[in-house]
Amino acid sequence: MTVKAKLFSCALLTNLSFTGCMHSVESRLWGELRPWIGKHPDTLVETWGAPQASYVTSTGRKVLSFGKQILATTAFYDYYRPHGVFASSSACKINFFTNEKQDSINDVNYIGDSYTCLDLALSSRKTKQ
Repeated sequence: MTVKAKLFSCALLTNLSFTGCMHSVESRLWGELRPWIGKHPDTLVETWGAPQASYVTSTGRKVLSFGKQILATTAFYDYYRPHGVFASSSACKINFFTNEKQDSINDVNYIGDSYTCLDLALSSRKTKQ
């Protein structure tokens, strides 16, 4: 096998393994979000706490938005000397949509990093119940 073929194989396997991880995170996230469909929005607020934002659409549907942002810095050391600092951030916004009567959640979506969204969903469930 040529060097080029080996590199391609490694890149393909790495990509497939990360895709598999992402798929399982998204599956787990949807497993946390989908059960809210059909439930009363007050039950959601009792469990998750007050939303960061809410509004009513022109059709009468209420949107409850929850969000999280993570900012992280990491210092790198080379033989006990600072070598550099790496900063990163990730964000998530989860929206729950009610029906026109505002007595039942009938849709949910998320925008942003699925890992951060999963962390938001899991921490909301654990801390508020």
